[in-house]
Amino acid sequence: PRALPALLGLTDDEHTLYGSDFPFTPDWVVEALAADLAASKVLTPPQMRRVRDENAVRLFPRFGPAL
Repeated sequence: PRALPALLGLTDDEHTLYGSDFPFTPDWVVEALAADLAASKVLTPPQMRRVRDENAVRLFPRFGPAL
């Protein structure tokens, strides 16, 4: 979440995806990073939906039902 303001200064939330690097990152780190992002006040709720889910579904529509 600390890098989000800088990232959003270069692009918008419609061109940003959340990635955990799973399965190469340990489960506990993935969970902690997701919790940090969820608790962050950097993104509005609509921006959070785009970054966490909607943008990925636009790129990979066949995975939409899994999300």
